[in-house]
Amino acid sequence: MESRNFRYVPEIDQLRGLAALLILFYHGLHLFRHSLTREGPFVLDGWMATSNPLLAVIVEGYGAVALFMVLSGFIFAYGLGQANVDYWQFVRNRFLRTYPLFVFMLFLGIATHAGNFNLQGFFLTLFFMANSPGALELGPFTAMFWAVAVEWQFYLLFPFLLVFVRQGGLRFVGGLVVLFVALRLLASLYDASLRDLAYWTIVGRLEQFLIGVWLGVRLSQRGIPVLPRPCWVLLAAAGGVMVYSLLLNRAGGWFEDGLWRAFWPAVEGSAWAGFMVLFLGSARALPRWLGAVLVRVGVLSYSVYLLHVLIIDSVIRLGWLVAPAWLGVTGAALVTTLVVVLPVVLAISYLSFNAIEKPFLGLRHRYARE
Repeated sequence: MESRNFRYVPEIDQLRGLAALLILFYHGLHLFRHSLTREGPFVLDGWMATSNPLLAVIVEGYGAVALFMVLSGFIFAYGLGQANVDYWQFVRNRFLRTYPLFVFMLFLGIATHAGNFNLQGFFLTLFFMANSPGALELGPFTAMFWAVAVEWQFYLLFPFLLVFVRQGGLRFVGGLVVLFVALRLLASLYDASLRDLAYWTIVGRLEQFLIGVWLGVRLSQRGIPVLPRPCWVLLAAAGGVMVYSLLLNRAGGWFEDGLWRAFWPAVEGSAWAGFMVLFLGSARALPRWLGAVLVRVGVLSYSVYLLHVLIIDSVIRLGWLVAPAWLGVTGAALVTTLVVVLPVVLAISYLSFNAIEKPFLGLRHRYARE
């Protein structure tokens, strides 16, 4: 997405588009599979195992949230270059970027689920704590609010972290990673879930932002590398994601909550950072039409992110699943996501971007100070 603060890099929007599509297909696969095989509300009491590396990428598609986190830190640090940050102008711009659609979805959810409203939950949700116990639970309307809350917690810290990363470099990032790993391990002594700490909270996600910030600082100095043999590099990057997803699935996927989860945020963030470098350095090998599609999805990615669970849930309620017997359960879930959910999500996201997001984007100002 174009900004007044730094030069536009279309490959970044392509990465945003890839991440948004992966999360959409991940939720479509699991929610539609549950609808086709079980009665009642969605309950995650079993995990899908697969030996198909392409399917494993979707089964473990929740990992795309980590890609978003690394990408957020990277975009700001890379785009700023050597410039400093006007703190309040930065926060104001982030507010204009994220809050209009967020608040719209919040009030739509309250109007739809009025019985779930309470004042404490409302203020927690509204003021950057939607991932905390007690925040409003308004079904699919607020399903993705937790990630927006984590992003906002990072935004409030980013101008300081940028200074610290520029001064301390990899030593600062590594020291903070070691500290957070130790603190998560200590928290597990008090029956905290290492998986939940790593996934839902800034205690796990901050490392991923920091890795993105460090990468952005480094590449702002050296430039994004133009890698030779870009077709082969893209294939290698895609193969790496498939191997990574297959190994994670074999290790138990989402349900695994072992000690390794304490180390996982940094491992996951580093893996996606490596993928980003390979992609940015070789994206020129993408077919022109595919690159253009991914850019467009990337521009709409925030709307796609907040709206897609609502569309999936609506398709289930309406019974619009494409489920002939020959497709099987997994095939039906993926085909329904592709031919029903994806076009509807993109159409509604286009409307929400232009009607709700875009007018406020025009109010942003420069926060980069030489």
